[in-house]
Amino acid sequence: MINGKLAYSIAEVTDLTDISRSSLYVLWGEGRGPRYMKLGRRRLVRHADLVAWLQTLADATYVRAKLESAPIISENTGGCADEKATAGRPRHRVRLLPRSERAS
Repeated sequence: MINGKLAYSIAEVTDLTDISRSSLYVLWGEGRGPRYMKLGRRRLVRHADLVAWLQTLADATYVRAKLESAPIISENTGGCADEKATAGRPRHRVRLLPRSERAS
């Protein structure tokens, strides 16, 4: 907590996270920003919600890095009807697994 504050204004959140005000509103519009509460016309972000949101961003970055370094698998496509046409070419293709099928 900075100076014992329990909640931060939008200006304070942008200063703390180095995320622009407009980017913060875009994230909220997409449902991906930190939780906030409204007090009249003001939006306030609780300290605990800001910390939890930053942690989910860090976790997502870690998972994304793990998935992007996923192994490439080889898939055998079997024989070819015209062996002369494919002479010298490998008989398999390489593809990446879809993200949903990758092991963590």
